[in-house]
Amino acid sequence: MTTSHNYGIQTDGSYVQIGNVAIGTGATASSTTDSSAADTAGTVRIQELLDRIQQAILTHAAELAEANNALRDTLDLRNEFATPEPDRTRIMDTMRHLARLVSPAAAVAGIVANLHDILG
Repeated sequence: MTTSHNYGIQTDGSYVQIGNVAIGTGATASSTTDSSAADTAGTVRIQELLDRIQQAILTHAAELAEANNALRDTLDLRNEFATPEPDRTRIMDTMRHLARLVSPAAAVAGIVANLHDILG
């Protein structure tokens, strides 16, 4: 009977996401994340998307029956993200409302969808 030791990496399928990998006897893998930098980058990205949403609402206001309410939702989101502990439920409820308000304008709805994707 032979014993096989596979120290390699084998994958099947069309998509593979690999984190840290260590191969070989005594090998170790580790990583560190500066969560404050990640949080800052995420906050900046969210604010950029809110800026884009606001501008798109203004640009496409003629297509939106409730453009002012959409702008108010955008401001509410901006204010909620600025709090020390943003309320995820409130954010997601506001996102759903905003998405409904801007759905007649595909350009605006697409940006709102991007923000929703980021928020998960």
